[in-house]
Amino acid sequence: MNKGVAIAHSKINLGLIIGLKRPDGFHDLDSYFIRTSLADYISYEIEECNELAISIDGNDSYLEPGKMDLMEKAARFFSEETGFVFSLRISIEKHIPSQAGLGGGSSDAASVIMFLGEHFKVYKEILLKIGERVGSDVPFFITGFTAARVKGRGEVIVESELPLKRKLLMIFPNSHVSTKDAFNRLDNMNREISALPNSLEAINRATFRNDFELLLDGNVDKILNDIVDKDDYYSLSGSGSTWFILTDGKRAGEYQRALDAYFKTCIAEIK
Repeated sequence: MNKGVAIAHSKINLGLIIGLKRPDGFHDLDSYFIRTSLADYISYEIEECNELAISIDGNDSYLEPGKMDLMEKAARFFSEETGFVFSLRISIEKHIPSQAGLGGGSSDAASVIMFLGEHFKVYKEILLKIGERVGSDVPFFITGFTAARVKGRGEVIVESELPLKRKLLMIFPNSHVSTKDAFNRLDNMNREISALPNSLEAINRATFRNDFELLLDGNVDKILNDIVDKDDYYSLSGSGSTWFILTDGKRAGEYQRALDAYFKTCIAEIK
C-alpha cells in the first residue's frame, strides 16, 4: 500500500473574458489564473488490484445527489487513459467553498491525477490530457504554476509573472452559482468580446474585467466600490459567487473589518 497527502489550492481570475459558444459546446476564454493559499487537504491510500475501486470520505457536505465527484471522475479517466487498475481511497478536508468560482473541485481532481501520475510514473503530458477530459480548469492546477494566462477552453496555458500585490481578501456572499446556467445566460446576451492585456503590470477594473459580472445585480459591486481604495483591485472570481480584493497586508485587514458586517470573509495570499 502507498499513502500520500496533498494540498489542493484554489485559484482566482484576474480578468475573465468569455467567447462565443463553439461548435463543440465549449467557450473560448481569456483569463489570468492565480493560485491562492485557500486550499483543501487530501490524503490517499492506493493498492494495485485486479478491479478498479474508488472510495471518497469527507465529500458528503458538497456532493450533489446523483453526481459523481470530480475526484472519482479523474481517477476513472486516469485508469482508462493509462490502463492501470487500482484500489484508491481518498479522504478530503474541504475548505474551498463549492460553486464559488475558485476552482476547488478542479483542484481536487488535479490533485488525484498528480498523485496517481507520481505513483505510476506517468508523464505530465498524459496527465494534462487526462485533466482536459475532466474539466477546463483542471490542467492549470496540474501545471503547478502560481500564475498563468489561460486561453482556449483551458488547455492553452502560459506561465505569467506574479502581480506586485500578494494579499487577498476573499469575500463570500451567501449564494451559490451554477456555472452551466451562468454560461447559458451569457450566451443570450448581446455583449462585446475583447482580449485582456498582455501582462499584469497595471491591473485595473477597466481592462481586467470579468464577463460574469454582467449577470449580477450590482449590490456587491456597489459595496466594494465604496470601500476599496482606487489603487487596489477587486473582482468576481470565475462565474462567482466569490469576490476578492487584491491588496497589501495592512489594507487587507482594514477591508475585512469594514466588510465583516456584510459578508463572510477570509484573508489569503497568492501561493
